[in-house]
Amino acid sequence: MQESDLQQNSGPAPEPIRIYVIGGFLGSGKTTALCALARHFAAKDKRCALITNDQTGGLVDTAVIQTQGIAVREIVGGCICARFHDFLKAADTLFQEYRPDVIVAEPVGTCSELIPTVVEPLKKHTGERYTVMPLTVLVDPVRQLAMDGDSEIQNRETWPDDIRHLYESQFLEADLLVFTKRDAYDDKTFNLSEERVRMCYYRKTGREPRTHQISAKTGQGIEDWLAALDDLAESPHAGSPISMEKDRPRFARAESQLGWINIKASCNTNVRVGTGTCDLAALAQGILHRVDDLLGDRLIAHLKIFAEDDRISLRAGLTHSGGSVTLEPIERGDGRMLSSPVEGLRLIVNLRATGEPKEMAECIHRALVEVAAIQRIELEIERKDVLIPERPQPMVQIGGLGIT
Repeated sequence: MQESDLQQNSGPAPEPIRIYVIGGFLGSGKTTALCALARHFAAKDKRCALITNDQTGGLVDTAVIQTQGIAVREIVGGCICARFHDFLKAADTLFQEYRPDVIVAEPVGTCSELIPTVVEPLKKHTGERYTVMPLTVLVDPVRQLAMDGDSEIQNRETWPDDIRHLYESQFLEADLLVFTKRDAYDDKTFNLSEERVRMCYYRKTGREPRTHQISAKTGQGIEDWLAALDDLAESPHAGSPISMEKDRPRFARAESQLGWINIKASCNTNVRVGTGTCDLAALAQGILHRVDDLLGDRLIAHLKIFAEDDRISLRAGLTHSGGSVTLEPIERGDGRMLSSPVEGLRLIVNLRATGEPKEMAECIHRALVEVAAIQRIELEIERKDVLIPERPQPMVQIGGLGIT
């Protein structure tokens, strides 16, 4: 074969796919941010795929992403640091089947030490296929102030010390700290939260953090966030500024103080009562408020519900005990309202909160029964996952001190 033939047949090598790892504590807005990034990339004619991650299946997040027509893979059974091979398999499957330009990954909300156990291994083992972007950690300003013990801002949430320490460890390793929900909180809340984080970060690391603010709901700050990551990618990562080896027992205790409950339910189609329709918004909001009431003094990290039938769907959430419910209708097909036929109704409920998980699962079950009765329907539980996560065991570690 002539040299000219080789040159003609060998086109330019494909650009590596960018991988963005987006960390942050439970309720910080990771899934909303992932969807906002997917929309942003789509507007730029870039194909974006997502990877979600949790301790068990049946995620509201994955259901919401699938409803919006975004390619997604779900990793369950532990954080992606402990399921690193599954993470690579999910990314490679998306690479082969979907050919995305960008993959955005969302680790479990209690993951820490993501740089040595996820980011750096990705760089070492997948350099030809993927370009790994600097680590973003999302911060909900109100949650941060609650963790910081600011009773004026959030006087009902007094988090256990070990969970507060885990929370702090997450933002200390971030390449970029992104404060979320800019549309929901006032300037005072944002400024106070950012000041507290800067003080803590400097006190623990001796350097200033890089920060940014966004509203994933409105899209405010998304493009500047990505530009900031592009700038950071030009300089080598300095490594995690602190050692966390001595904190391993505390992280394990923090995990043990959080219960995880995922429940799937559907309407019992044998029941023929009421008008034959259900107000999805009232149903979802009622369930979330009733669960909040029944939990009592237990602290909610996040409480989510996804409701759908064959035409329409919606997501509702509560990220603070005693807080307000956010509601996001997602129209499907020819659906034009939230009044849904009883038959075909499906629900997914996810709760992460302090307390004994079996007792909290009973709270959810009771709320489902009571609120559905008000709507004059009957819900049937199809699946119930109840657990306390085990201590993560990273599969691969490069630099730093993994949590094992």
